[in-house]
Amino acid sequence: MAHIPKINFTGSALSTTIQTIINTRDQKNNNVTSGIPTTETLADVYGTGLPSSTMEISDFVHSLHQQALQNFNDANVYLASIGSSDISLPSGSAFNNCNGKWTEYAYAAFAWNSLAKINTTNKTTAQNGTHSVYVYIKLPNRNSENNDWTQLLLPNITQALSNYPQTQSAKIVSPANSNYGRRFELISSNPDAVILKYDSSTIRTLWQNTGITNFDPYSDIPNLSTDITCHLDSLFNYFRNTVLPSSNLQCFLSIKNSIRPDRRYQWVHEGDHVKTILQWIQVYSAMGMAPLDTALTYNDLNGKFFAISLSNVSNADTEALNTGLVGSIVSPMLGPVWAVDKLISCTNFSQIDSQMQLMLNF
Repeated sequence: MAHIPKINFTGSALSTTIQTIINTRDQKNNNVTSGIPTTETLADVYGTGLPSSTMEISDFVHSLHQQALQNFNDANVYLASIGSSDISLPSGSAFNNCNGKWTEYAYAAFAWNSLAKINTTNKTTAQNGTHSVYVYIKLPNRNSENNDWTQLLLPNITQALSNYPQTQSAKIVSPANSNYGRRFELISSNPDAVILKYDSSTIRTLWQNTGITNFDPYSDIPNLSTDITCHLDSLFNYFRNTVLPSSNLQCFLSIKNSIRPDRRYQWVHEGDHVKTILQWIQVYSAMGMAPLDTALTYNDLNGKFFAISLSNVSNADTEALNTGLVGSIVSPMLGPVWAVDKLISCTNFSQIDSQMQLMLNF
């Protein structure tokens, strides 16, 4: 695309989304690029209220596609009015990148609201005494160790995990070994979200530190404005170094819009990696090598990883996710644990309430 200087929109009546479309540039060559402003487009449609709970998720995505195309049309109308070249419509891959982000935010909002109902019930049952509180934390993309899900764990656990690769790498001391000089790492993609559990007094302090006032663990997320989505993204940082697995880690969720035969195995890999890290913590604690979490048991690995498909699932999908945890087959003394505890199909938002109950009670 052509190189067009950015436009100063001071005082313009154009929406922030359209201004962003017009002024989006390729970071390498500064050319105009057809980038979809993900959170802004989401807010254009759902910034004042959530989609209907009975809405099909495919219809939710379609509504955002329509809004994105309308935004590009409006941007080009403006560019034509000032005699500037138009911007081509976004590619299919650009929409695919947005689809996942849009559905993750929407699922997070409905999941949060489901947990808020449960938290309120727990509070009422406890007559305002100490009770369990669940929070839904959206996880960032794992682009560095600093964004790894393990950064949520208590500092002593995070430090032990950080040291372990170097300890293993140092065991290869002979240059004759084919792996001499090679680093041993614990790298994998993050799941999309994690549900954490705290007692009510702890969550009160943690939540005050976030500074978030437009929703809390007992109240609903009202919409998908850019303010709300920014808050959802920020929770990971506020809950760093607060998680003891045996007490605070309820379960992970990995969400996909659709399943291809090759993509279903990403769930298996993610679940296996998450549970292997937890198993490592359990083994090190049990052997007295490091008292990382002495209450964590092998059986606690059950119910820790759920795969969510936002489309219908097949028998082949379910069978593939019956794969056992690698760590459960290394000893005949160990009972069976699965890499993925359950594959759940979610095709409309009304199903999320029952899915939250299933995950908490698994």
